Amino acid sequence: MFRKLLRHTFLFLMVLAPLASHAQFGGGSIGDTAYRRITPEDATKLLQDFRRYRLPDDFCFEFVITHKPRRGDDETKYNGTLWGTWNEKGPLIRVELKKSDEPLSSTRRFILQSGPAPDLWGIGTDGKPTRSADDTLKPLFDGLIFTPFELQTPFTYWDKYQYVGTKGFKNRATHIFDMTPPDSFKARHPEFGYVRLSFDREYNALMQAVIYDSAKKPQRQLEAVSFNKVQGQYIPGEVSLRDETNRDKDTMSITAAVLKINLPKSVFDPATLAHPAPKPQAESFTKLD
Repeated sequence: MFRKLLRHTFLFLMVLAPLASHAQFGGGSIGDTAYRRITPEDATKLLQDFRRYRLPDDFCFEFVITHKPRRGDDETKYNGTLWGTWNEKGPLIRVELKKSDEPLSSTRRFILQSGPAPDLWGIGTDGKPTRSADDTLKPLFDGLIFTPFELQTPFTYWDKYQYVGTKGFKNRATHIFDMTPPDSFKARHPEFGYVRLSFDREYNALMQAVIYDSAKKPQRQLEAVSFNKVQGQYIPGEVSLRDETNRDKDTMSITAAVLKINLPKSVFDPATLAHPAPKPQAESFTKLD
């Protein structure tokens, strides 16, 4: 089971689910054989295994996103809740988020479908739920770097990819893949280039995702920072997203979690986005540092 968890360090970004700690990987030097290229068949299997895995139950996380400008000491915090499940299309999550110093009435709500055919719903200007798939690259809040795109991670499902080679990453041998978006995505976002993924060689864990523009310049870097163990499962403690153009950074910290639950289907119904979703009882959450 632990090996399966390690395969999916960044599945969290689709559903904040099965994860593993870098500390569990350990340190140690990288042997010469660790850099051997894998075969095209093994590269395909790596991606297929990553896409196939899922948790058997639902979950709910409370989290804080801290936006840190490169210059200046000002930080802005956002409080949120995330509900997660799976359906026949893939991972499905609901996110509710607000600035920490603003009233509950300012909360923004989203439902994000991941998988081969990602989708997005939010609240329109008329206050009603609306499908908003074209907004996938718009920040969740003005001033944030995080967008629905980083939570859905659709790039892990893209059919067009190239295995670049095997290189070192934080003293680990990693397999590098460049993921190219489908034509339909590129038509809507012509400025977008590709996403470079780094998978740990031993555990097939996704260690990092770097988003490039059409000029092959890095735009955003997504990386797991720390992890916690809750109810026998490894979940993210902290994940960072850095804007490579100005070096500003968002840090998402999971502050409480409950796993192995069954959530009402209505939580993931876009028609309910106008109102807060029900949360599990407070005593069922494990508080995290």
